[in-house]
This record gives sequence, C-alpha cells and structure tokens, in this order.
Amino acid sequence: MSDYEWIDECFRVEQKRFGTWSSYDKEGQGILTTLSKEHLISATRWYLRAKQEGFPDPTIQYDGTVGGKL
Repeated sequence: MSDYEWIDECFRVEQKRFGTWSSYDKEGQGILTTLSKEHLISATRWYLRAKQEGFPDPTIQYDGTVGGKL
C-alpha cells in the first residue's frame, strides 16, 4: 500500500502529521496543504485549472450596497 493517492492522474495527495493533507505534482513539488482531503482535492483541481487557463482578474471590484427598502 502506498502512502499517497493519485487524483485524476495529475497530482497526488497524502496525509501528513497532525491530520493535515498535502498535494504534490508529478515532479513531487508541493502544491497545497489543507485540513481535509476533500477540500484539498477540490482546491488543487481549481488551482491547477487556473494555472493552466489563467487566474481570475484581481482588479475586479464589487459594490456591497444593497438596493431597495428594508
């Protein structure tokens, strides 16, 4: 049995000390560390897709004003 699991044949995840989970690319470079395996898989998929297709524009600003009468 291996100490890690391959996800989508693109990256691997493994449980570390203190219950944290880490992901690594095929070359063994660390990508992310989270507290749950499910969140790690989801976040790593998003990161790798954004790295390939481009990250969202950080200059987008949102207005927090709520219209209408409360």
